[in-house]
Amino acid sequence: GFIIDELEKMNLSNESFKGKLDLNSIGVIGYSKGGAAAGQLCLTDARCRAGINLSGFMFGDIGEKELVVPFMVIENVEGWCKDALPINDLLFHTSKSSIYMVQLDDSTHANFSDVSAWGRYLFNRDDLLGPIDGRRFLKIQNDYVLQFYNKHLKGLPAPLLDGPTGEYPEVRFKSRHY
Repeated sequence: GFIIDELEKMNLSNESFKGKLDLNSIGVIGYSKGGAAAGQLCLTDARCRAGINLSGFMFGDIGEKELVVPFMVIENVEGWCKDALPINDLLFHTSKSSIYMVQLDDSTHANFSDVSAWGRYLFNRDDLLGPIDGRRFLKIQNDYVLQFYNKHLKGLPAPLLDGPTGEYPEVRFKSRHY
């Protein structure tokens, strides 16, 4: 919220940004606990028009209040819970706006960071990342993120959000719409 406040100030008075920022199309994204923070901001700040949680466990008011802006959760598939993390599944069923669950097989929590691209070389550990190719993982993640924001903030077509696709067989996808 603080950053949105600062953007509003910049849009009013900063020489470089004055009148140039579209403050009616604000989306947030976060990874891990930052994903939960993105969800919380979407619940509490009407200036947020859409949000994405990358591999974060949702906590805060998300189990008690209704989410009314489009939201996407992109997560790895945990071996102990093949369908979804329970709180994220609760969010899926209680949301009052478009909601998307994108799960990537053969990935881990660390895949959602830049470590996915270079972690095997730097850490020389096989347990840090899932068996999915890191660059492919990041391409899939980026494609879903871009199409989500293009659809919900710009009104552009987003065919990946229409349902499962043969382009990414490692993705488990489900959505609900209002």
